[in-house]
Amino acid sequence: MCLLPLVMMVGLSGSRLTDGDDRRQQAFDSSKVPPAHVKWVIRAGSVCDVVTPSVVAAQIDTETGWLTGTSEDLQGSPPAPSPAASAPSESRALVGLSTSAFEEWGSDDDANGTATPLDPADAIMALGRFDCALAEGVQRLKESRLASGDALELTLAAYHSGLGSVERSRGVPEGEARDYVRRVRKLIPRYETGSGD
Repeated sequence: MCLLPLVMMVGLSGSRLTDGDDRRQQAFDSSKVPPAHVKWVIRAGSVCDVVTPSVVAAQIDTETGWLTGTSEDLQGSPPAPSPAASAPSESRALVGLSTSAFEEWGSDDDANGTATPLDPADAIMALGRFDCALAEGVQRLKESRLASGDALELTLAAYHSGLGSVERSRGVPEGEARDYVRRVRKLIPRYETGSGD
């Protein structure tokens, strides 16, 4: 009898922890994501509050159009990746992260014994962690009044051009970074429930 309140508290707090994840998943329309990537997009979009599954999906769509392989293997022409993406001669990861960014933020998330940016699960999770680290940096800039603006837009700008560029501009930099933010923002509704797209 004495353990019942404790068990109920643990059960309730556990359900609260998953409620946010459930809401994120419910707001995410996975029908436009390749089925093998859905669970990883949801997980990567649950690392922090700023970056949702819809944001992760829109960013991958913007970076590579969901294509993977070496530059010679790619059929068609995916969108030009941001400077954070791999050089054209390197193998292209699904998310377009550079080798150095993957080395810092990647791990063997699917537990297949290899951590590589060419493994979609590992790459998607690395993108989520990288974006969330940038979101933390953006928050520090905002708290220090070194940048202002929408947290997500600043995070996407930092992904494209670096936190230093966001700080120097005191917000979203003009030019390519602003265009990148606009392109990702435009695709986010495509991956949200009820978008009608």
